Amino acid sequence: MRPSGAGAREVIRVLLVTSNPPRLTQGGSRQLYYHFVGQPAVEAAVITDAVNAESYSLPTYAVQLRRLVGRLIRTRFSKWGHDLKHFGMGFEEAGAVQFAKAFRPDLVVIGAETGLAEIGIRMARRLQIPLAGFFMDWPTFAAGGHGWCLRRLGECFARRYRACDLAITISPEMQEALGEHPNRMVSYPCCPPLLVDRREGYRHEGARPITLGFSGNLGQWYGPMLARLAQVFAGDGQHRLRISGSGASWTEAEAGWLSRRAIYCGFLDEEGLRRFLQEADILLVVMGFQLEAELIERTSFKSKLAEYFQYDRPVLIWGPSGCTAVRRAMVEHFAVVVTDPAPEAVLAACSALAEDSAEQERCIRAGRRFYETHMEAGRNTARIHEKLIELVGADRARRI
Repeated sequence: MRPSGAGAREVIRVLLVTSNPPRLTQGGSRQLYYHFVGQPAVEAAVITDAVNAESYSLPTYAVQLRRLVGRLIRTRFSKWGHDLKHFGMGFEEAGAVQFAKAFRPDLVVIGAETGLAEIGIRMARRLQIPLAGFFMDWPTFAAGGHGWCLRRLGECFARRYRACDLAITISPEMQEALGEHPNRMVSYPCCPPLLVDRREGYRHEGARPITLGFSGNLGQWYGPMLARLAQVFAGDGQHRLRISGSGASWTEAEAGWLSRRAIYCGFLDEEGLRRFLQEADILLVVMGFQLEAELIERTSFKSKLAEYFQYDRPVLIWGPSGCTAVRRAMVEHFAVVVTDPAPEAVLAACSALAEDSAEQERCIRAGRRFYETHMEAGRNTARIHEKLIELVGADRARRI
C-alpha cells in the first residue's frame, strides 16, 4: 500500500489477471470497470489475453499464447490448443512476470472463469501476496475444447475458489455450487444509478400493443428461445416483442424475418438503449431450459437486472425454477416468473401482468429496493474494497 496524500487513507495496488479486462462493454468486464477504474482506494494494472489491450484505461500487459498453442488453434487440431488454454498452460508468462514485478502489487485479483486465472494464482504465490478472485460465470459458458476437458473445468473452477484468500461470487447459488470457503462474499452484478425518466405509478397508455422488451446476450440458447417467442407474439395483435442485443445465434432466415418485422432492433448505443427500455411496458429476462444450460443458469445472475430495475417497469423472467433469477424473484418478489418452457406461457403471463396494476407496482417497488440494496455500484464497490483492504492489511501484519 502507499499513501494517497496528506491525511488520506492508503491506496492498495491491485493486479487484475483476467480475460475480461475492465471496460464498459458487458458482463464481467463492466463489473470490473465499476470496481477498479477511477476508484480512489485502489491503483490497478491488468494482465489479459483479450484483444486491443492498448485501448484500455489502466496499465495493461497483453499476455501472448505460446507459439505452438497459437498454431494449433488455427488448425483442425484447435481443440487441443483450447484445452491447453483452459488449464493455463498455453501462455508465455515471462513478460507477465516482469510486468507484475515492476508494478509491485499488494495483491492479485483473478477472473476465475478462464485458464488465465492459473497465471494469476502462480503470480500471487511467486510474489507471496494475497489472492482474491471473482466467480461470475461457470467456466463451461461458451467454452471450446474437447468434451473431456470441458467436463474438468468445474473441478478447475472449484480449485481456484479454494486457492483464493478471498472469493467474491456473483450469487449465493454460486457459493452453494462451489462449497464452503473461510473468506467469501456475494457481490451481485451492479451498475451506477442511471439518468432515466422515472415515472411513479407507471401505466400502459393508449391503444398501442403491450410491448415486451428484451436486451442482452443473443448467443447460445437465448437466440433460439427468443426466435420462438417472436413467432408466438407475431400472431397476437395486442402484444409485441422487441429485441436488442448482439451475438445472435439465429439462422439467416430467422434474422431476416425478425428485422423485417421490426422485432430485432440491433445492438444499441447507450442513448438508443435508454429509449428502447423506456418504450417497453414490460422487461424480459431469459434463462435457458436446456440441459447444457442448467449449471450456468443455476449459478450466474443476470447483470441486465441492475439496469431494468431503474426504469420503473415490471420485469418478467422466463426460465427454469432452479435458476438464480427465478429463485431470487420468488423470495424478493421483484418479477413475475414463467417456469414453463413453452413460449405461449410467456405471452399469457405478459397479458395477465399488463392487466394487473397492483402486481406491476409490487414488482417495480421490489426491483427498486433490490437494486438499491444489492446492485448499486457504489455500494458494492465499497464493500469489495473494504474486504481487499482487510486482506492486504492482514498480510502486512503477518510480515511484521
